[in-house]
Amino acid sequence: MKEFMDKLFDQMEARSEPKEGEYLAEDGLLYCEKCHTPVQCRRMIFGKLRTLPCTCKCIARSAIPLSSAGA
Repeated sequence: MKEFMDKLFDQMEARSEPKEGEYLAEDGLLYCEKCHTPVQCRRMIFGKLRTLPCTCKCIARSAIPLSSAGA
């Protein structure tokens, strides 16, 4: 099971080259050019520090709230 999870997180591990609308900050993470919040985060998973994708604030604000998704 651990091998499966390691492979899964290896695949999820984020890239380090910025896409359009992103920039690489001094901390080594990618940030959104619009809201200047991270689009990557670092998490300790199974004893290994991983860099994974996350959602910046402007994308999170524009998402449809779960409570109204089924309405």
